[in-house]
Amino acid sequence: MNSLSELNRQEHPVRLRTHSQPRSHFPALAILLVAGVAIGCNSPVAPDNSIPDPALAALQLTGAALVVGGQVVNGQTMQAGQMQGTSTLFKATLRGANGAPALGHTVQVQYRTPGGGPGSMMNGQGLLHLYDDGTHGDPVAGDGIYCYEDGQGQYGFHMPWAPAGQYHYEFYGFDHDERHSNHMTAVVTMVSAPGAGGQ
Repeated sequence: MNSLSELNRQEHPVRLRTHSQPRSHFPALAILLVAGVAIGCNSPVAPDNSIPDPALAALQLTGAALVVGGQVVNGQTMQAGQMQGTSTLFKATLRGANGAPALGHTVQVQYRTPGGGPGSMMNGQGLLHLYDDGTHGDPVAGDGIYCYEDGQGQYGFHMPWAPAGQYHYEFYGFDHDERHSNHMTAVVTMVSAPGAGGQ
């Protein structure tokens, strides 16, 4: 009997240790698994913005012209007062990537002149806004051709008071997100009228 009791006392601790080992590790393992799932579910994933939206088509300026008296004068040399009494039409054609007229966008002209003229030209540089709404000298609204008619010679170069030198007009367009089209520059060179005393 004594030997049997001693044997039972020796077996019980072994059984207790045998059952206690998996129980002590199970909660820790469960916590690690749950934490791993939680981290995997909540980890941020960056969106793929590398594919451009086809609706956001690039703008292309396909034409830019300075028109005086119905004549395109890009790259010409003119004499001050040569076409006095006529207006200057600033004209640009804006197209989308598919070649269709680009409507509802913005077209501007950044000009740089010798300076010394009246109005906005006294500082020798500035910004001019073109329109595609049938106003400000634009003959047809919504055709992708943006215009501004300067009837007073405020931005033009052919009036008698226009100083001699080069007149630079840089045309460009941009969309609502300020993504620019290509730029096109028209240059006109003015020379003084005979007997104008260098003006």
